[in-house]
Amino acid sequence: MRPALILLLLFVSLTAANRLHRPDAPKGFLELQFHHFIGKKILHSDSTYLNHFNEPFTVTKFRYYVSNIVVSNSATGKQYRLPDTYFLVNEAEPASKSIRVVVPAGGYDTISFLLGVDSLRNTSGAQTGALDPLNDMFWTWNTGYVMAKLEGSSPLSKLPHHLIEYHIGGYKKPHAVQQLIALKVPAKAVQVKSSGMAKVAIHADLDKWFYAKHPLKIADQPACTTPGALAVKYAENYAQLFFIHSIKQP
Repeated sequence: MRPALILLLLFVSLTAANRLHRPDAPKGFLELQFHHFIGKKILHSDSTYLNHFNEPFTVTKFRYYVSNIVVSNSATGKQYRLPDTYFLVNEAEPASKSIRVVVPAGGYDTISFLLGVDSLRNTSGAQTGALDPLNDMFWTWNTGYVMAKLEGSSPLSKLPHHLIEYHIGGYKKPHAVQQLIALKVPAKAVQVKSSGMAKVAIHADLDKWFYAKHPLKIADQPACTTPGALAVKYAENYAQLFFIHSIKQP
């Protein structure tokens, strides 16, 4: 074998070995903490609130899916998409409102997620964890998951017992309701380090469910429980619920 060929093979082998033994980039913990409000008032299941239209209502159930989380830095172009991330945030379960993930260490000025479940998972058959049908967030294999659910009561509702019931779902165009939420970090980027945990407080103003883009009064629409144009309007409203309130660096 020619010496030049031997040197070339040796170089390729060493390069491959270096790649195999290259240490992983440092990673750290990032915790997304979801806090629910109506206006400036903390959401409680035993309280009555007034929405944007001065309609009184109570909330007995509020839950939604957070999936496909991405952290990015617009200045450097750095982006990290968390693989296979599906979480069910449930107001009745405090632990579910804190989502802890591992991401590469670094600074990030944007946190994005899909509010809902992507089309692939809507048609993937029986699933477990947050996507388990037993979580009461699934209709059928034809209509898919309920992306967000709000239940309660209002004296203005014409439904039995004055209930309000919004089960927002639908993954097929033109009535797909999944919403991509991109939240800019205020001031300095959140710094994720290999030691400690960065915490991001995300506030959701539930009042915007009724008016953020489309005026949807309880008196006119006390319920929405099927995919369609009305569900899309509610989804476009609740896409504007969220903003980053504060950051706690490690």
